Amino acid sequence: MWIFYALQNYGYGTLHWAISYTDTPYCLNLTTVAADVSSVRYVGSPTGISIQTFTLYQRTYYAGNEEYITTEKATLNLANGHGSIILTGGGNWTVFEGTSYTGPSACLASPGTGVVRIEDITTVGLQHNSLRSVRKGCETNPKTVVHLQSSMTGHRSFSP
Repeated sequence: MWIFYALQNYGYGTLHWAISYTDTPYCLNLTTVAADVSSVRYVGSPTGISIQTFTLYQRTYYAGNEEYITTEKATLNLANGHGSIILTGGGNWTVFEGTSYTGPSACLASPGTGVVRIEDITTVGLQHNSLRSVRKGCETNPKTVVHLQSSMTGHRSFSP
């Protein structure tokens, strides 16, 4: 999945993305978005969208810095600044409010396929800047289970 940002350095503004649920590439004619694009970011594993990944973003709508995770992370680099998440590969993830997988937790339960975009983590009951660690899979007895839905396939544009 590619995200095309209107502003430099992955800033806020109009966003465009191209998504494929499978590892078959999705083609986008860039002439339709070229005038709006100042920065571009790839989301997910470089080997295919079906690989399970967790990407945390500094701000809502995938703006700012990112932290890419494939299995687990005991101490998040973006622990003091995060606002959105993208999951690929259909896997479940547990997020924790404490480092080293401690404290209140929430299971982010994926529908099993596709890409899940969480534009603002508060929409799924998480607080900005509250996450400190993350682990692949759902832990036993998490505080909360959030059932997520896959995003649309294809090209889409929106302005936050």
